Amino acid sequence: MNETSDGLLATDEPPPFTVDNENGTSPFLIVADHAGRYFPRRLGQLGLSNAECEAHMAWDIGAGAVCCLIGKALDAVVVRQNYSRLVIDCNRTPGSETSILDLSERTRVPGNIGLSQRHKLARFREIFQPITIASRPSSIADEKPRARLP
Repeated sequence: MNETSDGLLATDEPPPFTVDNENGTSPFLIVADHAGRYFPRRLGQLGLSNAECEAHMAWDIGAGAVCCLIGKALDAVVVRQNYSRLVIDCNRTPGSETSILDLSERTRVPGNIGLSQRHKLARFREIFQPITIASRPSSIADEKPRARLP
């Protein structure tokens, strides 16, 4: 792992999330927390092989595409996380045991073992927080009300 005080994501890397159908008129907002499989350059692949980074442990294969299809059918806004859930799981409570896994599907994730609070905070601040903010109804450009599901 090569996180520095300069931040986690370089300016030429993908943003933490992508918004599809931004002008959708549906009251629904679709969020795909596990859609991405990118790893910030500074983290390498967290010590994992290419095959492990392409497997289910790193992302929900097809989730982003399915959410986009549903979003198109419903004319709903879709927010997709771009980075692997192994960097930080945006569907887990930050700081919980399952937020940044050092073992996933019986595979050790070397780049997640023994992380300092500073490194965890960088992941929270640069990946978790932006998608969480973008997924709030008030963050959508026209601020129209969205349906809330449990």
